[in-house]
Amino acid sequence: MKPVTLFFSVFFLALLIVNFGATYSYGVLEKEILEEKVLEHLETTAQSRVNHINEFLSKQKKIVKIAATHKELSYEELQKIRDTTLAFSEVFVMDSSGKIIASSDLSIIGKDKSDNIYFIEGKKDTYIKDIHYSETLDESALTVLTPFNKGVLIARINLEVLTKIVSDRTGLGETGETYLINKDGYMTTSSRFLSDEETFLNEKIDTKNSRACLEDLEEYYVEEEAEVKEHKKLVSYLDYRGEEVFGTHAHVLEMKWCLLAKIDKSEISNKIRGGSYIRLLITSLVVTLGVTLASLLFWVIILRRKRNILSKKRKKIKYNKKKIVLFIVIGLLIVGLIVGLFAVNKFFPNLISSDTSVSGGTLSKELNVYNWEGYLDENDSLLNDFEKEFGVKVNLYTYDSEEKLLDSIENYEGFYDVIFAVDSKFKQFISEDKFEKLNKKNIPNLNNVDSNFKNPGYNSNWEYGVPYLWGTTGLVINTKYVPEDTDSYEVLWNPKYEGKIGVMMNEGELFGMVAKYVGSPRIITEIRDLRNINDFLKLQKELVGEYKDAYTIISEMASEDLWLANTWSVDAGAMMEANPNIKYIIPKEGASKWVEYIAIPKGSKNKYTAEVFIDYIHRPDIYARIANYQSTPGVNIPAREFIDKSILENKAFNVPDEEWDKLYGSDDFDLSKKILNKRKEMWDELMEK
Repeated sequence: MKPVTLFFSVFFLALLIVNFGATYSYGVLEKEILEEKVLEHLETTAQSRVNHINEFLSKQKKIVKIAATHKELSYEELQKIRDTTLAFSEVFVMDSSGKIIASSDLSIIGKDKSDNIYFIEGKKDTYIKDIHYSETLDESALTVLTPFNKGVLIARINLEVLTKIVSDRTGLGETGETYLINKDGYMTTSSRFLSDEETFLNEKIDTKNSRACLEDLEEYYVEEEAEVKEHKKLVSYLDYRGEEVFGTHAHVLEMKWCLLAKIDKSEISNKIRGGSYIRLLITSLVVTLGVTLASLLFWVIILRRKRNILSKKRKKIKYNKKKIVLFIVIGLLIVGLIVGLFAVNKFFPNLISSDTSVSGGTLSKELNVYNWEGYLDENDSLLNDFEKEFGVKVNLYTYDSEEKLLDSIENYEGFYDVIFAVDSKFKQFISEDKFEKLNKKNIPNLNNVDSNFKNPGYNSNWEYGVPYLWGTTGLVINTKYVPEDTDSYEVLWNPKYEGKIGVMMNEGELFGMVAKYVGSPRIITEIRDLRNINDFLKLQKELVGEYKDAYTIISEMASEDLWLANTWSVDAGAMMEANPNIKYIIPKEGASKWVEYIAIPKGSKNKYTAEVFIDYIHRPDIYARIANYQSTPGVNIPAREFIDKSILENKAFNVPDEEWDKLYGSDDFDLSKKILNKRKEMWDELMEK
């Protein structure tokens, strides 16, 4: 065999071995990284489900506690509470002796429950009895109890909503699942692989994952103060079917529940074997052949031409042929390996990636968000979930007035990355070039937003901001005290209700409402029209006393300290759930319609991360947490699958077709500075009265 042929044969085999070795190393690394990503995804999924569960439980307690502010509850009122809060299957009252004295189910009135643990605990404080089988309902249920008139108010919750939250398998492949177990280790929600009859309080889970979770609770749960240390990720274990799985867990501390999340190890292995190695091996072979042929071509074209020159100098140059050949082979192998690695990285860029970059940009380390206080989910917990999933620290700053928002946007350019702003201010900011245009490729969940909100003239196709929440501003009345057929703002000036009228502490809403009532132009241009509105507000102030913030109106309407008020539909929904006698009205004069937007201010240093955050907000499961906590159906269509039915069917949000024409947008932006300044002067005087 000629030396050249031998050389290139050895070179080809060596390069092939090196590239195949690199391919194998990449495969091993890919497997490790994929497994790590699966575990991280399971961690995030488990914690997200737990946060959603906590919000659900908190909301049910809140509804029961507000209902308990009533002086008494009749059969009809208990039925209304049950029917308007669709998570409730049964609502009843026990007196101080434990006897049922009122119920939405007449058949249980008179029963003695004095020896029941939930009666004893319910007299002390608001309490949730663990998942159990209810004989009266013939189904599994949770029970919420709270003190009421020296007795107890009880609401049984069917598990449909809870089960839907827990069993959501989005992003869990073909074998992944999440489920709850109680403090004794028994499964309390449905399984992907077992029937409901087999699971509910029948299937005891005894796995490495369940034991670790229950040990956490047992070791770290302290009476009235639960603290669980961060647990270690579980690599793999055998589940209740005997299948090897990857899994992790999270805790519902209040209930001493464990939420277990897992996925079959075989599914992950199949993804790794599903063509990746074959494609890598083919790539390695092609690269090896290519480098070998290129080297051969180099030998033929370049080196042969210089053969004569080299032969003339052969006598003058002393060299070790073996060493030169060795150096050449090593050099070519290094070149071939580099080319091979480049080719793999080029054609398989996602095989290894340890940084936080995502298609379209690189995530920043921090993100500054500016929003109304309490305007996300409960305790703003979705921000913690975002931090865990994306590795970005979120700094939340809040404002309590539109004036503060205006001041911050004006004086802190470049500091905030995401802001939440109502449409009237949003329009103003657009006109002043205060927002960045959105790269909608980084916000695919825009497709989830209701197209009815798509084309306002100031934000066509959501060029500058994404709708967040929407609503109207109308009237709420308590039909026990105010006629049910009330349909006008006129009722807010009725002396009959002096001291029982609530009026929001909001300049724009109030002047806009009175303008509609007295028949002034929508866009006021004359000071005399403004004075006319102000005169009506002065008359009303004598009946109202102090203007009230939104939270005070919610509380006092629910407790019946107020009988009527102007309010936002979002707040009206919460009132209607708490008190079945409350009705929301869009008056015949009309009501304002508002849309809250999420946008990126000019000068943001983290625009890409801000767009990822906006996309995260509109992920259906995340958005549903916001909607459930804010008691509004919102603007995200797919999220409605996870939103409480009681919210979706609440009349405060279901505007009849014939009433849409009564709705109008905010005109603050269209008013002249002269009118706005005069209005502010009048408002300040009203606030001092």
